[in-house]
Amino acid sequence: MQLQHQQAATERELETLQEQHKQLAAAHEALQRDHACLGALHEHLSGEHEALRDKYSRKKMLLHRTLELQSKALSDRCVPAAVKRSKSTITLSDVELVWLEAEGEVGPPGEKGVPS
Repeated sequence: MQLQHQQAATERELETLQEQHKQLAAAHEALQRDHACLGALHEHLSGEHEALRDKYSRKKMLLHRTLELQSKALSDRCVPAAVKRSKSTITLSDVELVWLEAEGEVGPPGEKGVPS
């Protein structure tokens, strides 16, 4: 009789362990799917981040160039006429060109999306 009780207890324990194994296997598969999804999301967000950094860098550079051009234009207005004739002057069209570059409509040859 005691042997039957031990055997029944062992069978119940085995069933419990098998059920736990199934649950753990299902949880493991779910974690693998989540990991794959998170990996894909990370790749996507990394690409977006890089694109935003590139855009920021271009806009920062173009803004810097625009400020230099505007500063030079203002400086040229304050220079005496004799000196002014000897220096090259910047026109508003130069500033407008920089802003067009910032909008991605034109740009220096060889840049992405810009005709050479």
